[in-house]
Amino acid sequence: MLFSLSLLRTLAEQQAHESLYQACIELSGEFDLADSAVKREANLLYALSCGYTGRTEQALQVINSQGFSAQDQALTPQERLYLSAVYLSLADYLNAECLLRDLQAQAFSLDVVMARIAYCRLMMEDVQEAYRCYLVSLDINPHKIEVRLNLCLLLKQCYGETGGDFLAEQDLLDELFSHLHHIKQELQLKGQDDARWARMKTQHDTIRLEVWVLGHDYAQAEAWLFSIREQHEEYVHYLMHYAQQLEFTGRHYLAEAAILKALQHQPTNNRLWRVLMELANAHGRLVDAQYYALRAKQTVSYGESESALTEVDGKPFFAGETKATFLQSDAYIERIKTRFSAAFIATHQWSSSSSQPSVSAALAESRELQPIFILGLPYSGVELVEDLLQQHKDVGSLGRSSHINCVVQGLDISEREKGSLRNYPDSMDDLTPETGWKLAQGVASLYASKVSDGAWVLDTNLDNIFHVGFIKCLFPNAKFIFIKRSPSSLLKSQGINDWLSDHPVMSKQAQIKRLNGKQKPMSNVTYWLGQHLAQFESLCSHWKKSLPESIHQLSYESLMENPNLCFAELSSFLCLPSQRGEQQEVRLGDALIAAMEKHRQQKVELSPKRLSELMRAKVMKPLLSVEDMTTLPMPNLLRAAYHQMQEGDLQKAEKKCKTLLMYLPEHAPAFHLLSEVYLRADLLGKSLEALQTALALAPWKQRQWNRDLERVKGLIQQKQGTQQLKEANMQSDIKEVF
Repeated sequence: MLFSLSLLRTLAEQQAHESLYQACIELSGEFDLADSAVKREANLLYALSCGYTGRTEQALQVINSQGFSAQDQALTPQERLYLSAVYLSLADYLNAECLLRDLQAQAFSLDVVMARIAYCRLMMEDVQEAYRCYLVSLDINPHKIEVRLNLCLLLKQCYGETGGDFLAEQDLLDELFSHLHHIKQELQLKGQDDARWARMKTQHDTIRLEVWVLGHDYAQAEAWLFSIREQHEEYVHYLMHYAQQLEFTGRHYLAEAAILKALQHQPTNNRLWRVLMELANAHGRLVDAQYYALRAKQTVSYGESESALTEVDGKPFFAGETKATFLQSDAYIERIKTRFSAAFIATHQWSSSSSQPSVSAALAESRELQPIFILGLPYSGVELVEDLLQQHKDVGSLGRSSHINCVVQGLDISEREKGSLRNYPDSMDDLTPETGWKLAQGVASLYASKVSDGAWVLDTNLDNIFHVGFIKCLFPNAKFIFIKRSPSSLLKSQGINDWLSDHPVMSKQAQIKRLNGKQKPMSNVTYWLGQHLAQFESLCSHWKKSLPESIHQLSYESLMENPNLCFAELSSFLCLPSQRGEQQEVRLGDALIAAMEKHRQQKVELSPKRLSELMRAKVMKPLLSVEDMTTLPMPNLLRAAYHQMQEGDLQKAEKKCKTLLMYLPEHAPAFHLLSEVYLRADLLGKSLEALQTALALAPWKQRQWNRDLERVKGLIQQKQGTQQLKEANMQSDIKEVF
């Protein structure tokens, strides 16, 4: 009898609730013959198993039939603890806390009691008290992994929703990482391989990945994912979760780029193609979604339902709607303008490099590719111009394509893989003509495969406004159409109000004010529209000065007034072949006419006050010029140094590394390569110093570079041992002489 009860207690402690339920059923006859105390405990454990396995009616029936209640003073402390767990499983937090407060007063099993009180407080949205109770529980027993995991979830929620009412954001992140470090140590000490240990490890890894994303520490996240790449199922699971978290925080291009990089190694992974399709659909990139859906269908396993292509694990993987994602920091805008000057663009048109054939020549057998980028704020007429140009038989459209943005994110991923945090646009000076040409060829081939009915290919993604200079480096023949709409006209548009009403990069303070009713939603829209206009016009002005021959500016008002004249101007600018002799005129389709009429009708009332607010928000604060942007004397110095080291010219390799470090003093990959150069030159002390510097600058590379560190330390110890042996032998020889 006691053995059976001990078994139930053990299963309850291990949270093996389904096994506990089955054991209670099998042993029920045995407990019927037991004394009342044993029978009561067995019934409580049975109710507990029912509550945590979804059998809520059975759980309620057990506690009611046995007369258990939070007000029962005859309950023993252990029975109170069990009954509190039953109430927690039934989401009855008031009764659960009532029992737990009594146990707190009795100082019974305080670590468990305080952790459960914390959970009750959290479920009742008393976050600060929940936080305090979790800390008290950990002070009593710092080895409780489940408590730390729950505390991590609380802190993560605070970071994402409250902005840190009781802790600053950086303090939240620091505390999160501290708890995650403790959990990792406890898991390693336990070293168990049962289901409960595996569940806690999975929860730890999931939370850590989410915290890396919250802290923008993508290098750590990607390095960890790389370390588990050979564990295919686990790798794909966490990669998909990483992509989901990135999309949730507005980094959907990085999510797409990360999955595309994984597909280079797993090109037939159906799940990853399906996730890409879901991601493209969630952000209104329909042509991209169709392409990914086709790739997914090509990799469907035998017997797998094709209908599953629209879902991941039975539900849409990305449930968010398309949102405004254009706005970036003013500092980022200034770096874009500083890097992509007219002179830089002119000297970095990679696809026209003399060392490689041009992209157009590479595609000449199929067709001549002419990429056209239509750029304008939503509801400024971008779709109208797209529809207008598609009236021409030689023009096809990708809609909002992610290609350019994914290439940019892919370049940043490659930098982090090397151990560098030098991101776009700064890192563009390190691209060789060969690399640039390959990138251009890759994008061009995707354009060609997705749009087969026209030599002129349209891309309407607004985020391309940041990358006009980069696009011009990839495609010297690219052309850009900038569409502007007057601020007052934009402010009247119902569509623009809807688009900006839930902006994802809105400051947390603004969100809290809006939720508390301290800030009117309409004023919020006015502010964000002004910010968007300011950045868009600032970039437009820069690109027009740098690339005047490649840009045509069009106004929304002129488009609505005379679309035929606009079409004629655009045809001349784009060099579209005439369809009717010399006359560049187009018959507007019914769908286009209906769309223009819809634009005219969708208006809201404009007040002078809102227009005044908009014009004030539209003014960008003048920024200091970017003075810390480095331009390397030649691209890919690191690769040149590596080749010279491989050829045995260590002196030149060292010089190249030091030249790179003169321009980029914190470039970890240069220190890493310099360490190898010193190692081959038998300068072990310098090698160790350089490697330790590299690891300090790029801690996410520890999994890869620690092997080199151990090798250098081993050689130093070996050399010291040899030296000590020589000295010992010499002393022995001296003794023999004297």
